[in-house]
Amino acid sequence: VNTNGKGVCGARNTGLSRASGLWIIFADSDDLFYKKDLSGKMDEYLNTNYDQILFRYDSRLSENREPAGRHKYADFVFKRYSKTNPLSVLLNTGTVYMRFIKRSIIVNNKIQFRDGYRVAEDAIFVTEVTSKSETYTLDKTILYTVLDRDDSVTSRMDYVLFKNWVDA
Repeated sequence: VNTNGKGVCGARNTGLSRASGLWIIFADSDDLFYKKDLSGKMDEYLNTNYDQILFRYDSRLSENREPAGRHKYADFVFKRYSKTNPLSVLLNTGTVYMRFIKRSIIVNNKIQFRDGYRVAEDAIFVTEVTSKSETYTLDKTILYTVLDRDDSVTSRMDYVLFKNWVDA
């Protein structure tokens, strides 16, 4: 699939248009799933009535795989509010890569990543999906690792780097 020039939104929308399974799971190309845990959780939730399932993730430095801190805010929100306000956890973790989303929610509501947003397109997409999700659950299992790179806009909000990224 060639999505040259379409950016991350275009690539994700192309993937959504070609998906045919029951669940949608997103991953960035340089990040990692815990394969054994992912397979087990897919089996566990395959035929449930949930529209969305949120998991925890961790982060590692890409150059040496040492622990990083990108997951700490999401982990804080997950631990603090999972029992008292799970909807807040779904909305305030704002990333697509730590959740299973029932494909029918996306298709039936014509939800897509919005072109033209260079920042926080995940949060906008997640907000739309969550607003249409009637049933959801939080699972404390860590299924995903974000690899933190020095040149990543989301790991380091350096003004020059950010401006160059937005202007690209």
